[in-house]
Amino acid sequence: MTADEIATVLRANIGRRVAVTYCDGDTDIVKVLTVDDEGFVFEAAPEPGDNTAMFWSRFEDIVDLRTDAE
Repeated sequence: MTADEIATVLRANIGRRVAVTYCDGDTDIVKVLTVDDEGFVFEAAPEPGDNTAMFWSRFEDIVDLRTDAE
């Protein structure tokens, strides 16, 4: 996916969970909070007992998105 395609999908899914696959092969299910020109802020699904954490990631670090992550 291109950075523009990723940004479009993320913008359409603000407030929803998506599965994000990164360049290193890791996949996380995250809740999209905001999207800017270079990346997006997301809420990571916490492990039991952990507090919710927010992160920012660049579009270039993402190779694939799935919107069926609920």
